[in-house]
Amino acid sequence: MIQPGVIQIGGTFFIKIGKKHTQIENPNLKTAIAFLLGYYYVFQIEFPLPIKFVFVFFESLADLPLSIKSVVVERFVDNLRLKK
Repeated sequence: MIQPGVIQIGGTFFIKIGKKHTQIENPNLKTAIAFLLGYYYVFQIEFPLPIKFVFVFFESLADLPLSIKSVVVERFVDNLRLKK
């Protein structure tokens, strides 16, 4: 399975899956990551194992349901939310 990714060329962000790409309308990193998480969710793609916790961190920042159901991860995210 080909994993989606974010690419920035100049000031424009793209989501790339395989040989296809989609330009992000309002080019900023926050929007690009939100679209990237959306692609993983819509196409039911597993997060890449080596960086799975990074994606779960992004989910927590976006207040999405966490993909990893772990007491350790949930405590870590709760601690982050308390420090806002």
